[in-house]
Amino acid sequence: MASTIAKTVLLAPSAFVLLSGVLTLVFPHTVTGTPQLAGTPPAALNILGVSSVGLGLVLTHVALKLNKEVFYLNIVGRAVAVVAFWHAGPPLQRLAGFEGIMGLATAAALRYV
Repeated sequence: MASTIAKTVLLAPSAFVLLSGVLTLVFPHTVTGTPQLAGTPPAALNILGVSSVGLGLVLTHVALKLNKEVFYLNIVGRAVAVVAFWHAGPPLQRLAGFEGIMGLATAAALRYV
């Protein structure tokens, strides 16, 4: 049971990133409706969407193959993101918290797979 929960914890963020990228590409107005991203050029949104789809696909593959080494690097990347987003100020500080929580969840899940 713990292994199934751990696999789900590893797979969930990849699905979130993939879905976020698809939604950004298909419905860019949902992203520009937020105060922080209002007025963002369409080309920037396309880049963000395509990058998210690519990252989501890679993370999905890594999660399905249970490639622990990549997930260890993912934890380091999330730690860097926490610091960078926190210092960027209020618009990104909530994202810093999310990245921190996901990094801790990933670390915990890796103990059980």
